[in-house]
Amino acid sequence: MPDEPVDGAFAKWHDEYGYIATEIYKEIQKTSHLLDTTDGNHAKWNQSDLGILIVLPYERAMAFAAENIVGDFNESPLHNYVFSTMTNLIMESMDALDQLDDLDQG
Repeated sequence: MPDEPVDGAFAKWHDEYGYIATEIYKEIQKTSHLLDTTDGNHAKWNQSDLGILIVLPYERAMAFAAENIVGDFNESPLHNYVFSTMTNLIMESMDALDQLDDLDQG
């Protein structure tokens, strides 16, 4: 069968380096509850909870507050940006969860 050399090569690699996957998994589990403003990943699953972090510079946070005071959310570009960012993070996180389910079933 043509898959046997690949399976054998993978088994050999896994025997020698498979511990790396375990270490990565343990590190992900250990830090899954942390959201870091510098790591480039602003949505994380921690067990069955999704944490989302949005980082706004001071000026944008102040503009967000001003839009909130005015209350005209139809003309609030920063509110639209924040909510679209949150929506994208949620949808991408759900897609990632679906991909993990597909891998588990595959």
